[in-house]
Amino acid sequence: MNNQIINQYGITFSKRADKTVDVFASSDNLAIYLGRSAYDKQQIINLISYLNLAISGQYATIAYNDTLWPRDLGGQCYMGSIENATTFELYMADFYEETIETFPLTDMKEILQSLLEFIG
Repeated sequence: MNNQIINQYGITFSKRADKTVDVFASSDNLAIYLGRSAYDKQQIINLISYLNLAISGQYATIAYNDTLWPRDLGGQCYMGSIENATTFELYMADFYEETIETFPLTDMKEILQSLLEFIG
């Protein structure tokens, strides 16, 4: 777990008795996105592999559909998007033109790897 990055974003992970994962972060949007991500370990692994491609200079080889990583919230949907070789954006699917927050790809990779390590 990359404690420096986790601490930078104020992230903590905890497990409930029923094995669900709670995620807290200084960014509520990031916490919600990560919390919803914790339910699908394989999707986290897949996203990390695409982040690695973008980080290593192979962004152009990623298909458009593989740049979008939605997380369902019931009536709404958070979208995570690999926007370019350096940026991961979070936005609500209904408001595509309004980016909620952006994160460096390297930070998102470290955060997701830490979440993956936590959920085992």
